[in-house]
Amino acid sequence: MVVFSGSLNKKNMKKIIKLAGLAAGLFCCILPPVLAGTITVDSAPELACLSIIPGKSNQLVYPEDALKRIDGGTVVVDMTFTAADSAPKIKIQENQLATSLVDAVSDYVDRYRLPCLKPGEAPVKLHQAYHFNPHDSRPVMQPIYNDDRSLPYDARIECMVNVNGAKGPVFPQDVDTKREIQKYGLAKFYYQLTFTAPDQPPALEWIVAGNQKPLRSSITRYVAGLRMPCLNGTNFTTKYYNSFGIDQGARTFMKDRTLRQFVGMAAEFPTPVVFDLNTMACPFDLRVTYRQPYERNVVLEYDKSVPGRAAFLEWLANVRLRLNEDDSVKVFMDVFTLSIPCGSVTL
Repeated sequence: MVVFSGSLNKKNMKKIIKLAGLAAGLFCCILPPVLAGTITVDSAPELACLSIIPGKSNQLVYPEDALKRIDGGTVVVDMTFTAADSAPKIKIQENQLATSLVDAVSDYVDRYRLPCLKPGEAPVKLHQAYHFNPHDSRPVMQPIYNDDRSLPYDARIECMVNVNGAKGPVFPQDVDTKREIQKYGLAKFYYQLTFTAPDQPPALEWIVAGNQKPLRSSITRYVAGLRMPCLNGTNFTTKYYNSFGIDQGARTFMKDRTLRQFVGMAAEFPTPVVFDLNTMACPFDLRVTYRQPYERNVVLEYDKSVPGRAAFLEWLANVRLRLNEDDSVKVFMDVFTLSIPCGSVTL
């Protein structure tokens, strides 16, 4: 088996994805407790000559509108080559990503050719994934502070099924719901599920629930079909995050910012505060996933872990910004880079 992958992120969006020679407007994001998987393709000798047609760019560029709106995700495409001088037949696997991401991939793979495919030979199939990451792509370290924001992984999640065959909540297609989401941007929902019996649906507890009742009802219907047949006497609890949006709809999100800007927006944080940043290998950047006031923020280090930052990261996890309830929901789960200078913090 040969593994194929391509990715675009904030740092390399203008760079070439070197694949040559290598073997409707709605989108919804579902982030389960664990997302893992490898996309593979059966090896074929003909793929050694996979190339881009002359005169066409071999760059896959991150769509500018998607990057500005922080739209990301993975576009998976199946290609079938039937002739050496013809574009592959393309099938985009079912998804609800932003249209511009899907269009960018479709346009790019249409440039592929397989010149060594001989007449009469069997079609050659290629299975490819393109990852669009709108955030900083530097590696992040595991938390070094006492991070109890999420539940530990439990292998029983692997046996969870939906008895109705649903893959996730269905985006309602009525005009009123679309208009409501376009007005407010992403509709965000975060909830806890507790399974107590293998043949019964889980108890549903809302942590963050948008005002869009049709979307909330869609999630409730989906959850009602969930079962955990491997449950063996001990209750199982997990959390899920769903967001629904419309291409070109309004969008509110957290931008990258400095520590001074972040603290200047704070409404609440633990005091007293005395931190000597000079002892923390400054300056440095942190990746923050904003979850206040519903849960603690997730604060991770880029590139390397410095033990002396533990208390500082713990403090940042508890900073709540000065936002009303509607705005708190709008920026919930937003990811941004926080730039930390040298110096000291005394509050």
